[in-house]
Parts: sequence; C-alpha cells; structure tokens
Amino acid sequence: MLPATVVSPHQHTFVEIFLLLDGSMEHNVDFNQYNVQPSNLFFISQGQYHIWSKASRKTLKGFRLMFEESLVQNLMLEQNFLFELVYLNNVYQNPLVPISLGKDQKLIQYFELLHQEYQRAHCNLKAIQANLFLLLLEIQRITYDKETDGGATYHLSVYQKFSALVDLYFSQQNSI
Repeated sequence: MLPATVVSPHQHTFVEIFLLLDGSMEHNVDFNQYNVQPSNLFFISQGQYHIWSKASRKTLKGFRLMFEESLVQNLMLEQNFLFELVYLNNVYQNPLVPISLGKDQKLIQYFELLHQEYQRAHCNLKAIQANLFLLLLEIQRITYDKETDGGATYHLSVYQKFSALVDLYFSQQNSI
C-alpha cells in the first residue's frame, strides 16, 4: 500500500486517495500532520508536498488509488466535475475523512472493482473510468453528508473556478 521508501517531502502530478482498513500512519501534507486510522479516507491532491512520517508496511491494509485528473476529464462529464469534488482541494478541505461503518463497505466495493479491472490481462479503460467516476461520486456524497454548512461546497466550487481562471489568465499573459 505504501510507496517505496521516501526520505524527503515530494509532490506528484496525480491525485492519491487512500482508504485505510487496518493499521495507522502519520502523514505530513503541506506542513500539516495527519494521523490516519482505520476507516479513514485520506486525500493528497496533485502538487501538494507530502511525506510519510510513521507507518509500518507490514501492518497497513487498505487501498491506495493514484490517477491523473486527465483520466476523469476524458469522460463525457461536465468540464468542472473535478472542481466540484471539494475533498480533492486539500488547501481548503480537511484531507482526512472518517467513514462510518457501513459506508466503508460501498467504498471497498468500488476500490475492489477498480483493482480487478486493472489486474485483467486486457483491462478496459472505459470500465476503469466508469468505476473511478462512481467512486469519486460516492466519496463526494459521504463528504457532503459530513459538512455542517451545505453552502461551503458551493463557495469552494466558485473559488476553485475563479482560481482556475486566474491561473489560465496568468499562463496566457506570462509565457516563459
């Protein structure tokens, strides 16, 4: 479940999602320390600096999913689908989400379906994308249920869209 031993903070161009089933681990993301326990979802967004502090490979059980945003954007979905998944924006959202008993079983099924398809001799990209979409949507439902302020998701989504427009304008106006 854990990557090869890494000794310094690093970042990726992809998203990582962990569902821990057994064991515990400490993870530092953008100078914030998180203690990940069983039945926790944990997210690392692309570009975030992170490093494992404490974890034992022998005692950890669960799922680790890594994907580039382009995998989801290639689906015939609304262009801003990933923006609406507020849990992927860890700058403003807590990347650690405890999952209540019962809801984790549904997530486990989606993770297992993704893993089974990936392990096939001739895996089907559309099947992987479809299952990934369903997993992301289910996680959004779970995280939305945990929010106390339903408007927070909307405001974060508006902010994310604004931030993307600023980035786009900056990249077009300031070529290197």
